[in-house]
Amino acid sequence: MDKKGGDVTAGIVSKTRRVARSTAFSQSLEQLLISLQINIRTSRLDSFAHGEREHSRKERTAGSLN
Repeated sequence: MDKKGGDVTAGIVSKTRRVARSTAFSQSLEQLLISLQINIRTSRLDSFAHGEREHSRKERTAGSLN
């Protein structure tokens, strides 16, 4: 293979590796975002449930005092 052909091949290989790294990076970012969304959603639901439990406990306590 001549010099120019080698350069073209090296360029293709380099670009392919960059694209693969870029794709892997994008996929890992996507997984991170999904994980964060799940954690946020779960924590919001948990804080809502905690508030409801506190409210119920206070009602039970107030009822027992009457």
